[in-house]
Order: sequence, then structure tokens, then C-alpha cells
Amino acid sequence: MSLNTEDYRGPVYGNQEQEMVEVEGTPLNIPGNKDKEKKRNRKQKQKSSGENPIVAFFTDKRFRIVFGTILMLSAIFLLISGISYFAYGAADQSLVTAHPILANAESNNIKNYGGPLGAFLSEFFFNQGFGIGTFFLIYMLAALSLKVFGKYKYRASSTILISMVAMVTVSSLFGFIDVEMGSLTFFAVGGAHGHYLNQFCESVAGPFGCIALNILLLVILIALTINSLMHIYQCVKELIANYRLKQLQKKHEQEIERRNTFDESDNEKKPEEKAAPKKEHRGIAFKHDDVEVAESEPVEAEVFEAVAEPETPSAAPVITDQPRPAEAPAEAVEMKEIEKADNIAEKPFDPTAELSKYKFPPTSLLRDIPDTGKSVDVDEQEENKATITKTLSDYGIEIRSIEVCVGPTVTLYEIIPAEGVRISKIKNLEDDIALSLSALGIRIIAPIPGKGTIGIEVPNKDKRTVSMRDVIESKKFQDCNASCL
Repeated sequence: MSLNTEDYRGPVYGNQEQEMVEVEGTPLNIPGNKDKEKKRNRKQKQKSSGENPIVAFFTDKRFRIVFGTILMLSAIFLLISGISYFAYGAADQSLVTAHPILANAESNNIKNYGGPLGAFLSEFFFNQGFGIGTFFLIYMLAALSLKVFGKYKYRASSTILISMVAMVTVSSLFGFIDVEMGSLTFFAVGGAHGHYLNQFCESVAGPFGCIALNILLLVILIALTINSLMHIYQCVKELIANYRLKQLQKKHEQEIERRNTFDESDNEKKPEEKAAPKKEHRGIAFKHDDVEVAESEPVEAEVFEAVAEPETPSAAPVITDQPRPAEAPAEAVEMKEIEKADNIAEKPFDPTAELSKYKFPPTSLLRDIPDTGKSVDVDEQEENKATITKTLSDYGIEIRSIEVCVGPTVTLYEIIPAEGVRISKIKNLEDDIALSLSALGIRIIAPIPGKGTIGIEVPNKDKRTVSMRDVIESKKFQDCNASCL
């Protein structure tokens, strides 16, 4: 190896330019200036490509990791809060609507797993937003997070479009059910969006217009997701085919195992069948001169009895490898008819005959819970009646009369609506009535079976405990003659 000394300019110091040394025609970088060269090349690339520093910041790998993590955590938080909203939303609804998030955090009365923030977001998205369609928003956040991480193969624009259309479509479908059949839960299943959209469409185009709108949204959603639906159909079809194939293979293996078991049992029986003729040969060997039997060998008595009375005494018995099967004489079986009795005694079955000496346990075994005596007072009843009447009148619903039936835990207000008032219109106001009464939740019975009234059950502020002992010792229960059987 030789160096070209003519091209060497001496050592490099400080900020001098990069010098090259040529070893056998190959240029080598001086180690001290490698970092400077990289920075200079990076700046030249940015200038040549015209890249903006802001764009470079958002396309940086570290920013994508942080942003994807935020999206995934947001999706998980909304999912947990939304699922717990179905269990504890009725209890948290009045607190969320009446107090801000920080006040609920200090009171610590929120039962939602997402805390006051999760309860607020669930109330906003599920009840005041898109209802069940909010789950597609959660799916969109999770899909975008996977897209940022590079684990999602579909385009982000198509995912956002399909998620938004699916959210609006599902909200509209459930909103149509809310408008036509009334609210089935403590919150609007289709959200405020689906409820007001169908209500506006029904007021403009009638019920058939609402149906046409929902069919149109459903067709648009199917057209956007037709490829994904076909892929899911093929996957489900393959899973069913694989399951059936595994079942057939399992049955085939069981059949092979059963046949092998029968073959092994047959092989165990064959040596026993071959051993039996040898003993029989030893028993009849004394009649032939060519067969010798030792005197010391024991001879079974059963074999001698079988040979003692042969059918043909003149003929010698033939020695065979297999024993002769015993022939049992055929017996004729006579069938006799069963004679029926002339008089058949039919007695009714008494299920209590075996328990005639049974005595019921005394009620003293049950704990006696004293009655607190608290009940709904007249002022509270009148206040609730006035509130219900005012709430219904605000929405243009007139009633003829209202009656009160006080119970231990709830109070039933029976309403007789005016003529021409639709029952579904009253059922749709369940949340508004509960909010005006400041109750955790109410139940509307429309109509009450056997009556021409509509019932509104409102929980009592002071609930009474009804014990089992009081029910059993009541006059109606003791005087009841109905049978439990």
C-alpha cells in the first residue's frame, strides 16, 4: 500500500475545510469533519426540496409516536367511559347536568369508571350527541392511531369517511326508533342528533320520509363498505368450513379408535379359543394309539363328560382345531294376552298426601323490621303534580286529570290525557320530566294495563322498607285461599 504524497496538504485544524487523502485511488474522509458534513448535507437537502420546518416537525417519527399514543389512549378512555355509562349513567346523569366537572370531582359521587370527565364525555357523546353511533367515533380514533404507528393498511381518509357515515346512519336509525316507539332507556339511544333529525324529517315529510331517509343512509353506508363486508363474509364462511372439517376429522378419529378397540378385543379372545381344543384333545387322546398323553397330566372332568355319551359310539371322534359349539334345543314361547279388569278405580292424585303432617314454620323466625313511618307528604305530592303538569304543558300536551298512588319506594301519578294526544309523545318526554323533578330516573307506563291512563312512577325521597314478615302477616295474604300448586 502506497500513499500519494502530492495530494496531501498536511493536518487539518479547527474550522478548515475537509481534506481528502487518496489511498490507491479511493478518497477517505478526515474523521474530525464527518458530523459537519452530515449537517451541511441535511441543510442542502432541505433547501433543494423546499421542505418547511413545520412540516418536518409533524412528519418526525417522535411526533408520530406521541400523537398515536394520545389517539389510542383517548379511544380506550372513551370506550371504558361509554361502557360504564350504560351501567351508571342513570345515577350520574342528574349530577353531570347540574354540576361542573370540578364540583363532581370534589363531591366524589360519580360512579362512572372514567370519573367526572368520563361521565361528562359519555353524557355529551351518547345522550346529547350520536348515541350508539359514538362507538364508530371510538373505532376511528383507534384506527387512526394504528395508522400513525404503521399497523393499519387502509387509508386514513376512507376510514374517517366511513366512520362518520356509519356514526350518522346508526344514530339516525336508533333515533327513528326513539321517535316512533318512545325512549327505551334513560338516554336517547340514537342521541340528540338522531332524535331531532327524525323529528324534523317527520314534521316535514311524514313517517315515510323518515323511512326513506334512513334507507338512503343505510344504502350509502353499504356502498362504502361493500368490499369490507365481502371480506368479512368470506372470513366467516372459512371459519364455518374449518369448524365443520374439524368436527368430521374428530368423528373419523373416534371411529378409527372404536374399530381398533374392537380389533384388540377380538385378538384377546382368539388365544382363549385356541387353548380350549388342546384340553379337549388331551381328554379324548386315550382312544387313539398315535397320540400319547402323560399320566401325570391332569384331565378336566368336563371334557370326559362331553365324550362319555357320543352320538355315534362306533365312530371315533375327529380332532379339530376349533371346539364344537353346543347346540341348545329350541323352545317354543307362548304369548298370552293380558286380561283387563272390568272395574278400574280412578282416584285423583293428592300431592300433599305424603306431607300431611307438615307444619309451616312460624313467622317469628323472620326479623321484625320496625316501620319508620316516613312517606310522601301532601306538599311533595302537589309539587310533583304541578311540575308534571307544567312540563307537559310546555310541550303542548294537555291533560284532563292526574291522580296519585303512594307506594313504599315509588309514587305513581296516573294521568288522563286530553283527546287527540299521542302516547308516544308523552313517552319521549321521560328525560325532561325526570330533569324537572330532579329525580334519578322515572318510568312511564303507557298505557296502564286495564286502565285508560298513563302512569309516571317517581322515586320517593324517603324510601320505606317492606319486610317479608309484614307481607306474610298481612290480612290479604292470610285470607287468600289460592293454591300454590
